[in-house]
Amino acid sequence: MRGDGASAGGGRALAACETSIPGVLEAQVRKAPHRLAVRAGLRALTYAQLEARANAIAWAVVDALGPGAHPVAMLLPMDDRLVAAFLGLLEAGKVVVPLDPRDPVPRLNAICRDAGATLLVTGGELLPEARGIAESAMRILDLDALPRRDAPREPDVPATPDALALLVYTSGSAGTPKGVAHSHRSVLRNAVREMTTVGVIAEDRVALVLPASTLAGAREIMTALVAGACPGPSRDAMSIRPASGGEATRSGWRRTSATRKARSSTLGVSMGS
Repeated sequence: MRGDGASAGGGRALAACETSIPGVLEAQVRKAPHRLAVRAGLRALTYAQLEARANAIAWAVVDALGPGAHPVAMLLPMDDRLVAAFLGLLEAGKVVVPLDPRDPVPRLNAICRDAGATLLVTGGELLPEARGIAESAMRILDLDALPRRDAPREPDVPATPDALALLVYTSGSAGTPKGVAHSHRSVLRNAVREMTTVGVIAEDRVALVLPASTLAGAREIMTALVAGACPGPSRDAMSIRPASGGEATRSGWRRTSATRKARSSTLGVSMGS
């Protein structure tokens, strides 16, 4: 929700914490429907297209589960489908339980059981793995097989800032993985804090480096969307513009605009000119 001025944009972004995550998407669509919203290789969506794709996913999820804040597992590659599904599940009023495709199947089985997820959203090359994860009580929603890929509006499922949005699981290194719930407000506050610290603006490309199954990974996605920027896998975000006197950030990632080198970053950001 950044404008050209960092302070003004920061004020608008703080107001975003008192809405829902779908509300932030709607605001970006009203502001700049044709701005690039997500890019992964040759796959790219504008903000208007992303909203339409998320709407279709939301309708499919509501058709499958009905109303209510059901936990829904999500196993998707790091591309436009993941971003659209994340938003579509929230538009449907569900709680997102993101899974990391790199994790062993027994861990993913245990997470789905503990969360009480009865629907697994997946697609593409991960469909066979999803079938191995899903148990008898769990259905699979294949995004690549939806009867419609876009919808003009979302289901009428209001979400409050305090509604649960995300359930992420600890690594389990000290025992059994534990789920940690986060509200819409909590996720947005994390994103706004990161956006203002890094100085992300709408012209930026934000590299999605961390798994969406972690809070930090979800924060990367939401930081970009709150700013009206374009998230994407690191290989794509970093290649949008060539490095031009870029400096190393605190986490070792590059930025590509020498005009904003003074901004320290905890995200991989490819800066617009």
